[in-house]
Amino acid sequence: MPIYFVSAANDWRSQLSAAQSGADGILAKPFHPELIITIIKARATRFRQNKLLQRDVDQLVTRLNRTAQDALAASQAKAQFIASVSHELRTPLNGILGMSDILAEESLSETAREAAEVIRNSSHLLLDLINDVLDFSKIEAGQIEINAAPITIKELIREIVHLHSHRAKQKNLTLVAKLSAHIGCFRGDRVKILQIMNNLIGNAIKFTDQGQIQLEIDHRTLQERGDILEFHVRDTGIGVASEDAERIFQAFIQGKNYATRSTSGTGLGLAISRRLARAMGGDVLLEQASPEGSWFMFYLPLTLKEANREIVPSPSSGDQPVLSGAYDVLVVDDNEINRIVAGRLLTSLGCRAHFAHDGESALIALRSRRFDLILMDCHMPDPNGFAVTRIIRNELGPNQQTTIMAVTASAFSEDRTLCLSAGMDAYIAKPITRAALQEALHTITRNADSNMND
Repeated sequence: MPIYFVSAANDWRSQLSAAQSGADGILAKPFHPELIITIIKARATRFRQNKLLQRDVDQLVTRLNRTAQDALAASQAKAQFIASVSHELRTPLNGILGMSDILAEESLSETAREAAEVIRNSSHLLLDLINDVLDFSKIEAGQIEINAAPITIKELIREIVHLHSHRAKQKNLTLVAKLSAHIGCFRGDRVKILQIMNNLIGNAIKFTDQGQIQLEIDHRTLQERGDILEFHVRDTGIGVASEDAERIFQAFIQGKNYATRSTSGTGLGLAISRRLARAMGGDVLLEQASPEGSWFMFYLPLTLKEANREIVPSPSSGDQPVLSGAYDVLVVDDNEINRIVAGRLLTSLGCRAHFAHDGESALIALRSRRFDLILMDCHMPDPNGFAVTRIIRNELGPNQQTTIMAVTASAFSEDRTLCLSAGMDAYIAKPITRAALQEALHTITRNADSNMND
């Protein structure tokens, strides 16, 4: 509501007093009625314009909010769809990868071995592509979860080297790891750190034909960032053109040097790695763009753990003890191909495989005798793997304390939480590999040793 002072005075002091009081102005006496009418009309017009403008702004805000909600819902639906497709693709991939692993251990002719190797390599490539698309869709949908836990630095290095040593050896490359920092244990998201490092070292091996790949881990204290842990990956490959230094971190983009190679990929690896690193408070950077090789650096804030709280490192597959005795393993899965693959892989590792095709038959088997390990498919007809696990954990039966490994093709992060809350001990994602099963069997050995020490 406009307010005017009516006064015989209209000097600057009167105008100042009116302004300080919040009035819109002064009408000096004597004033003409037409002046009042003109002011009222002008104010009325401005009031209507403001009301119309406010209505337009409110409508625009409503539309923008609705658009943002629709975009978020569409992004989440896309991520859900891709995760569902990923689930369906992983089941047949489990059969292909599992059987190709088994074939690799057989005595084959040179031609047959070459064919088996092509199948295995192509299957791993397809799995990498599925994982990249899935990870990117989850990032786009804002579904990144950071799960920090204690990590032993030397064990992390051993795991990284073990994962890539075979591929490096196939190309006659030297893979060197160097720890420059005096760090025992730190807190971080082990899965995401491994994912970033696998991406960087995988790229280094892919685009290097001769020479070496060097991994160096260091600890620095910076004034603007505090304590940081740095992972440097350097190779002697084709390098990155200087004009591509930032482009290669964009989604679906490959550098010019990379694009000329006969290698395949989605162009998502570095984009995913950078977003994961930034979600953890760090970053992935190109240290050097040179035709003589690439230098990448991944860093993250360093949170040290006290020495007396370090986790006990688990041995990597390269230095694991030899399995003693044959384990009895129950495979619970409603898919026949998955049962066949798991059974063949377990047999190749010297185990005795037993099978249950649904939850009911699993309960009958688990109540009748003790097993050393249970591989539990999560998504089966009622009762599903979660329900079976809860029943076994709550019963005073022979398998109440038996190690249960969740085995699922699902790519949803909630499944990991459901597995642990149901009472499962660990989580294996399909497709199952011989190495993953070997690690599961060594978990039994470590648990047994721990119980003996207790």
